[in-house]
Amino acid sequence: MEHLKKNTADGDSAGSGDGWLIQARSFIMKKMRNHLVLLTVLLLLFMMVVPSTSAKIVANTGSAVYSGEQVIITRTAPGEPESKSAPESSDSDGILDPLDVSLVGTGSKIGVFRNGEWKLDYNNDGVTDNSFYFGTSTDIPITGDWNGDGITESGVFRPSVQQFIFNTSPITRITFGLNTDIPITGDWNEDGITDVGVFRPSVQQFILNTVPITRITYGLSTDIPVTGDWNNDGSTGIGVFRNGNWKLDYDNNGFTDTSFYFGTSTDIPITGDWNGDGSTDAGVFRPSTRQFILNTVPITRITYGLSTDKPVTGKWVDLKFSMTNVEWYDTSDDLFPWGSNVCNVVSNWMIGSAGWSQRFYDRDGDVNDLDFGSQNSGYQGLDEGQFHYHFGHGDLLSGETYVDYSNYPTSSLTRGDVYKKWDETNKWVVFDACYVLANLQWGGTLKYSHGILGFSTEKTVSTDLPDQFLRNCIYYDYTIGYSWKRATQDIYDPDATARVIFDTESQLLNDHISGQGYVAPNENPDDDTVYYDSWSC
Repeated sequence: MEHLKKNTADGDSAGSGDGWLIQARSFIMKKMRNHLVLLTVLLLLFMMVVPSTSAKIVANTGSAVYSGEQVIITRTAPGEPESKSAPESSDSDGILDPLDVSLVGTGSKIGVFRNGEWKLDYNNDGVTDNSFYFGTSTDIPITGDWNGDGITESGVFRPSVQQFIFNTSPITRITFGLNTDIPITGDWNEDGITDVGVFRPSVQQFILNTVPITRITYGLSTDIPVTGDWNNDGSTGIGVFRNGNWKLDYDNNGFTDTSFYFGTSTDIPITGDWNGDGSTDAGVFRPSTRQFILNTVPITRITYGLSTDKPVTGKWVDLKFSMTNVEWYDTSDDLFPWGSNVCNVVSNWMIGSAGWSQRFYDRDGDVNDLDFGSQNSGYQGLDEGQFHYHFGHGDLLSGETYVDYSNYPTSSLTRGDVYKKWDETNKWVVFDACYVLANLQWGGTLKYSHGILGFSTEKTVSTDLPDQFLRNCIYYDYTIGYSWKRATQDIYDPDATARVIFDTESQLLNDHISGQGYVAPNENPDDDTVYYDSWSC
């Protein structure tokens, strides 16, 4: 398809008019040149005062009918972060399969229990992402995957009634142990669901709630019990923390398989899979400095909570992604099997990352406005998950852009269909399609959602795009904006122009995909200003 360019002539001919016309024209041109010189000087002075990252285009996302002047502020995406070596791939095409991707999943996160209030940090950045009440000030907090969904839930042990109480619907209560016991949790039978148990100091016994009950004599009465999948075999082992000395029993036979020092006698031991490799690692909470100190390379220190808080750890986030794929068209060129292949890549990366599951995947004739969150009640479409990826054709007609459905031009998605509708769970939407973001007023869809990624020109189809983009997000922990920029520039030639639109500057510069780093706050209230970055690939 031809790309139209606006051309200006090098000059005009005077024609055959009288000499006075030529002189008048010369006088006018001289005056225009003088004004142009003055304007150029003023422009240069302005550029010296305003930094290069300042507002470039001023516009306003306006009302639902998009009337009035627009205010869109352009910012440059952040520079390249510190590099990390790429993961090995068993596939000849370089695309990670689900087994490969599982190696780059997210790890355990921290939190605190304060007199019945839970405060959870989803990104280990020292900022509370969620808080709620469950339990009382005299309860002992416990955590576990009570339903086998891969997400850590909260719970408490109530010594006064010897009960384990799970935060499920309905609430689960298990009476087990004595009021002098120390509660422990773990997957004792390798079924993917967390079970309960106790450490009884008076007899130095770990007592596991199995059939029959398992009793393991291990440690001293003054030890603090710990549990975890120490060797990534799928089963939870026991251990003790003794004045900074960790002693771990991999197979629950009462013998120490490994011991090491980490922490001090006044620290509180914590455990978690900090690097997402499937094995439980050691850590401590140091009340004197309010620091979570994780046994990583290098050591991780996170200041969080109060000195009187009780530390908790787990994989807190229930992350959902969705996909739409239109590869068969009534009147346009079909994109089969590219759409299916692209969505397979997206699914492999997302499901292979801890905490993510698929919300929905609609294809071809089943794709409609509802999938894109066009209504604010009932089915919310992409608004029911944090991340949405769309593949298909896009179109540009008279300055307006469209997401083509299978029967296009009979039906399509326009920005007006979803104006201010992306306001629930959704954070990011990818349009793997031509032209959609040529119209910057797609930013009007972002009420509380964070960003849209796509193209403002034609582009070719490629499975390398989602693979490299999600590799950047999930393996390298790059920001969303930079991940898209890096992937598009690595794959496409300069004829293609990619673009991102974000609701706030902080989101553009700092958002990481959930579980991989900092995610900026939602903009509330929405101020009708968005930030974008464009680049030739």
